[in-house]
Amino acid sequence: MRTHALVGPLGGVSVVLADRITYWFLPATFIIIAVISISPYRARAAHTQNFSITGIIGLLLAFCFGALAASGELILATMSAIITTVILDNKDEIHKALRKLQ
Repeated sequence: MRTHALVGPLGGVSVVLADRITYWFLPATFIIIAVISISPYRARAAHTQNFSITGIIGLLLAFCFGALAASGELILATMSAIITTVILDNKDEIHKALRKLQ
């Protein structure tokens, strides 16, 4: 939880630094976060045999939402974060609905 909360502002800071240093700063930071998150994912997946990537996707989305907000796209960042939260919060309901479709 804390990691996701910190990665959002990191996306925002990355936008500012990309503007001031080099435009490569934002995509480089995104790639670094993705690579760093793979190691704990692999360790957890090997231990639990749970290969869900939802946590990594949520982490990368948090970064993107922070980047969007810092670049002035507040409504898009907010609405995307709300939709993501609803999807993540309703995992059981979504799975039940999918089972009914089968």
